[in-house]
Amino acid sequence: KCIGIDPGFTHGCKVAVVDENSCVLETCVVDIRSQSQVAAAETKITQLANKFNCEIVAVGNGKGGRNVEDLLSRILRKHPDLFQFSTVSESGASVWSVTKEAEEDLPELAPNLRSAVSIARRLQEPLTELSRMHPKCLSVGQYQHDLPDKLMRLSLADTMEEVISFCGVDLNSTAPHVLQHVAGIGPAMAKKIVEHRTKEGLFVNRQKLNSVKGLGPKTFQQCAGFVKVFTSTQVEDPKPAKRRRKAKVEEEDPNPLDCTIIHPENYDTAEKVLRHFALSKSDIVSGKVFEVFQPASFTTKPEQLCEILSLSDNDQFDTHTMRLILT
Repeated sequence: KCIGIDPGFTHGCKVAVVDENSCVLETCVVDIRSQSQVAAAETKITQLANKFNCEIVAVGNGKGGRNVEDLLSRILRKHPDLFQFSTVSESGASVWSVTKEAEEDLPELAPNLRSAVSIARRLQEPLTELSRMHPKCLSVGQYQHDLPDKLMRLSLADTMEEVISFCGVDLNSTAPHVLQHVAGIGPAMAKKIVEHRTKEGLFVNRQKLNSVKGLGPKTFQQCAGFVKVFTSTQVEDPKPAKRRRKAKVEEEDPNPLDCTIIHPENYDTAEKVLRHFALSKSDIVSGKVFEVFQPASFTTKPEQLCEILSLSDNDQFDTHTMRLILT
């Protein structure tokens, strides 16, 4: 959990508490203009941190930011292990807070409190939050103001698709405006996925995507490799009951391979690789897999592994896919 603070003197410091899924838990405004107000703000922030067990505080770098940092330092001198704090760029947060998108996302909050929420989310999920902002509002230089608006938006969309293709997104926490950039998923399908997630609960595995209305086999084939599922239940390999069908097991149980960039079509090969090195899927969660496949110590080449596992004659499989599995 995170506390976001949008510093200010005239209208006070806006404070928002955000949970792990970027949902707002509580908001308030504290003043820091006088000693008595600073003492009250210190008490309030301490109470919020204890109440929601917040681990970190994000402070906007605008006017009054240094004063808020001094306030947090005072709290930490009394409670050293209460939280950590970090300064976050607040460029574009105020502009975004009065947009139609912000009103749809946080309709119950006033614009000044929305900016505090944005600051907290920027520390939690920078990609998700910063992509909400128009590039001209991010203050990355003077040249973005000289470019056509349409060209700026197209460039941002291209960059989003490139980053998502490289690192993937969390299926259970990603916002629609980011999810729509995944291959095969547009704005309409992204909205359906989030609505399904809200109504039916979090996705247990990638296969659950097939239960989203309108998402067919072709769309699943395109997007499955770019969405990841991280769940606390991915501790051990699934142990199905005696009479449970294999298809039912795959549909209902979490799969540690879902938190990797390996496509479901290559899961069987990935499991062969794990068995060859005396590993199991649970070792993905524990981190043992990454110790074994460290580039510095792992000397087996993808071409050799394909031959060892008798995959060289498979037209549907190549060394590039094996290299992807090993990474």
